[in-house]
Amino acid sequence: MSPPPTWRTRLTAVARHPRVGLAGKAALAATLSWWVALQLPDPASTYAFYAPFGAVATMYPTVVGSFRESVRSLAAITLGALLALAVDAALGPGVLVVGLVVVLGVLLGGLRALGDHRVYVPVVGLFVLVLGQGHELDYAAAYAGLFALGAAVAMGVNALLPSFPLRLVDGALAGLRAGLVSHLLYLAEQLDERLDGDGHGEREDEVERQGVGRPHLAEPTARARDVVDHLLEAARANRRARRHLPAVRAAQDGFRALERVGLLVEDLYDLLEDRPWG
Repeated sequence: MSPPPTWRTRLTAVARHPRVGLAGKAALAATLSWWVALQLPDPASTYAFYAPFGAVATMYPTVVGSFRESVRSLAAITLGALLALAVDAALGPGVLVVGLVVVLGVLLGGLRALGDHRVYVPVVGLFVLVLGQGHELDYAAAYAGLFALGAAVAMGVNALLPSFPLRLVDGALAGLRAGLVSHLLYLAEQLDERLDGDGHGEREDEVERQGVGRPHLAEPTARARDVVDHLLEAARANRRARRHLPAVRAAQDGFRALERVGLLVEDLYDLLEDRPWG
């Protein structure tokens, strides 16, 4: 039996967790963008807080992810600002105008291309009308420009300090491999018992305690797939990945092989249920 992990080992594991690195990069990007925004002339410096907001909102684990979500968020912000400016120019200020902008913003937010940032369309439209009252154009330009500044800083920080979750992939594949071995051992035992006519296999509650059975097959496979997909995305536009391309390909090939084994295990479960031997 291996000795229990020491506090130093646990602390190292926590420090290496991708979420810790993401938090550090988000804090760095927010601080830098806040400092830059404060150096800008009015009216930009008045709304300087939108720069760190943009940095945090667009900081994602991968470089490609940050770029993709930055484009989506800026598109949603621009759409919301243009909507508010257009409605205000056409109808003028008023209580009903606010409701109209929110209705149209929620409808436009249904565009799939905006992804999770669809909420920015009605929110930004509302902000332009209410917070930018009398200076709608200046406010909209400051909001979009400072958010873009924060997003640019976030992408820069992510490009300089890219994450590369190779350790997570190794752990996920090892877990999937061990799980498949457990399933195969269980199936071999069950098939052996049923072919010999010694019984009808173990009870469902016993199977659940062992963590085997068909319901327990999909989860580790899906988890490993998500981790490998994340690694492939993290490798794009990542200067650290150039040194580890063979490891990336090996992880991808390893998962495909284990996925094929998982399909064969599914077939064995079907065989166990069909009981073609009578």
